[in-house]
Amino acid sequence: MIETKKAHELDLVELTEDLPEFGLRRGERGTVVEAFEYPEEAYVLEFVDASDGSGKLAYGVKPDQIRNVDAFEREYSARSGTRSEYVLEIGVGRETSEDEVSAVVDSFVEPFKISINRSLNRFSENVLPFEIHIAIRPIVSGAFYDLLKTAILKLRSKPEIKRNLSIGIKKHDKTFYVTKHSCFMQSHREEKTYQSIDDLFDDLKEDSEDLSNP
Repeated sequence: MIETKKAHELDLVELTEDLPEFGLRRGERGTVVEAFEYPEEAYVLEFVDASDGSGKLAYGVKPDQIRNVDAFEREYSARSGTRSEYVLEIGVGRETSEDEVSAVVDSFVEPFKISINRSLNRFSENVLPFEIHIAIRPIVSGAFYDLLKTAILKLRSKPEIKRNLSIGIKKHDKTFYVTKHSCFMQSHREEKTYQSIDDLFDDLKEDSEDLSNP
């Protein structure tokens, strides 16, 4: 079992609940700048807004309010000899720059094996958003979705991405979208808006569980 509640200084962590007293929401990621054992285990976290470089601190954050992203990734790296390899084809527009492609490749590290398909022809007099399309098959493993969410959050924070980012994850007749400020799902039958990327991925996982238990 991966221990994701314990953290150390400089670890990257993700909030598992809203912290309204600090203006922070579930799913936001910050860095541990101080860790305390006494009088009880708690952390001081720093959150940086990638859009303007501004930061804020959250004090007295408890272990059950975070998920240690670095611990999760270290554990999977340690299991590299036995873990599955996830093959993804990522579709982008022909106008995608090399810096943008590099940002995608750097975000989807092992165990992902990705190929970039520049097949989308798009034309506009205005600056186009940076659209990314990912098609996935039914995958029961929860680890896949945790890794995919980690990769998307990493990509979303990349300074190399200057354009508005829109990531579409297609599964069956549903497409789940992650942008800088919103998360939503569209299908032929319904549309749904999510409060956070965690809520969106909860639905993605549920969808797979439903398919595996007809």
